[in-house]
Amino acid sequence: MISNYKFYAETVTANSLDKRPIFKYTLAHLYLAQGIIAYLGKELPTPIDLDELVANQSIVLISGDEVKHPRERIQHIGRALLELDLIYIDNSYYSLTSLGIQYFNALDSNPWRLSSEQINLLREKLANDENSDESSNLIKIINMAITIVRQLNEFSLGTFNEKFINIMQMQDEWGKVTQENRSRFMLNWLEELLFIQKSGEKYIFQGNRESEPLDASIVPERIENIKDYIKQKGFHFPDLLIENLYLSLKTKPFVILAGVSGTGKTKLVKLFAEALGATSNNKQFTLIPVRPDWSDPSDLLGYKDLSGSFRPGQLAEVLVEASKAENRQKSYFICLDEMNLARVEHYFSDVLSVIETQEWKSNHIVTAPLIYTESLSLEDQQVYGNLTLPDNVYLVGTVNMDETTHPFSKKVLDRANTIEFNYINLGQFPMFKVGSAHDKGIKKVDNSFLRSEYLQLVDVYQDHYDLVHRTTEKLVKINEILEEIHSHVGFRIRDAVCFYMIYNERFQLFTEDAAFDQQLLQKILPRVQGSSSSVKHALLQLMQGALGRTLPISELMDDASGLYERWSASHTVETAKHPQTARKIAFMLRRLEEDGFTSFWLS
Repeated sequence: MISNYKFYAETVTANSLDKRPIFKYTLAHLYLAQGIIAYLGKELPTPIDLDELVANQSIVLISGDEVKHPRERIQHIGRALLELDLIYIDNSYYSLTSLGIQYFNALDSNPWRLSSEQINLLREKLANDENSDESSNLIKIINMAITIVRQLNEFSLGTFNEKFINIMQMQDEWGKVTQENRSRFMLNWLEELLFIQKSGEKYIFQGNRESEPLDASIVPERIENIKDYIKQKGFHFPDLLIENLYLSLKTKPFVILAGVSGTGKTKLVKLFAEALGATSNNKQFTLIPVRPDWSDPSDLLGYKDLSGSFRPGQLAEVLVEASKAENRQKSYFICLDEMNLARVEHYFSDVLSVIETQEWKSNHIVTAPLIYTESLSLEDQQVYGNLTLPDNVYLVGTVNMDETTHPFSKKVLDRANTIEFNYINLGQFPMFKVGSAHDKGIKKVDNSFLRSEYLQLVDVYQDHYDLVHRTTEKLVKINEILEEIHSHVGFRIRDAVCFYMIYNERFQLFTEDAAFDQQLLQKILPRVQGSSSSVKHALLQLMQGALGRTLPISELMDDASGLYERWSASHTVETAKHPQTARKIAFMLRRLEEDGFTSFWLS
């Protein structure tokens, strides 16, 4: 039996030798490849023959004419660039890939060093291919090396070398000098990519770099990528809905999607997350169906069983994963499906309270704990003790408003943007797929794309003084109307509306009037409900502001049908300053006159 097993093991090892990841390169630093990238970029889109690269070795290779075997050197570097997906090689002709073109355009003024943007491109490539079976041998081995240094945290060359060589199973094939050289070369690459820093004879893992300030100019392009991805998947959503969802999540990481059943609310969350690289496979997207019997936070966060052991809920498990140092720059999406089947204020109360404790600490947004260490056994404290809501987690609840669901309290509405899309065009059909949605749309982004940048109005008051005052003046007038029906808003909503307007101005997604229209619809109208004449009077005053013209309110108090009928689905929408708000108010007025009661939530 032992002989048979030995024969089997040796056969399998021999057959799988070429398949296991091996670091085959004697390339000491990645910057040595910059010359080839620069030469190919200047000749775009013409493929360059290997002989031409060799003939120009003095500019293609940093050592120039000193290289004894330039052809072999260029070929060796070229194979590394090929596996990093930066170049194509076809019958000895070299050309840049689409990623390679981006890499060329990101060259620094000093071409013999990796620029910040080039580092970002390579790190993004490594992250995107981390769990892919189709990634190249080199990508796999670099990601394995990253895993090793992350686990070691602080280490010597010898410590890394032992683990790195073990992964490749090359202890017997390579001599000691060769092993240490390959390990040293890999560490040089990781140092250039800013995964580690050398301090004397020690290497220190740098984790994921802190997010750089978000470049406002790239936001519209990334949103278009999201929309393209969704279209390629065969789905249609109302115009500017994706822009609105983005601004809402950027303002505060809790959004409610409301609408009639079957409009694609849950699908929207899933596709939006996928387009940013967050999927259920990489555990960055989690769907949590809400059960009607949920009555307290233990249904989401977890509970202690009779033995004293902590049994984590789905939300707690996601928060633990998102809180890991290596994941802090990844975005995690949680979709609470049919959120109001149970009373949100009961099972979600802890999260609602913790959201309001956000503050800046060491360039991260931190909150009060959801689970305190003292309440757990020693065994559970290390994982779940003082578990907070990290700044890379985004909560989206989907709701249907019908007889089977519960209404929302103002505590919930104050903390969320409520996005409604009830206006359905059944005449829309899937577009013909002209390419792979995975290839063309999906793109992982740094968490800075979605993370809130402002927590208090003082953070933005000086830089956006005029916009803050214009927005606040409008809200003051609206509050005077809402005070009549005890639905006026506080500082929390004022700040949230101002943040939404500031983000919109920075990213140029809506006009100022259109952005304020969305905020009226999402932060103000959900608070309005009732059956009294004062509710109708308030709605008519709000309609007057939404239309941007004076209305005969005293006459309309008796019969407003002439006003709201012009906004029915069968009529052309009249001109309005805030058309989305005007349409919703018209619907609410109609419900009030026909049913004697109105609410934002009636469908």
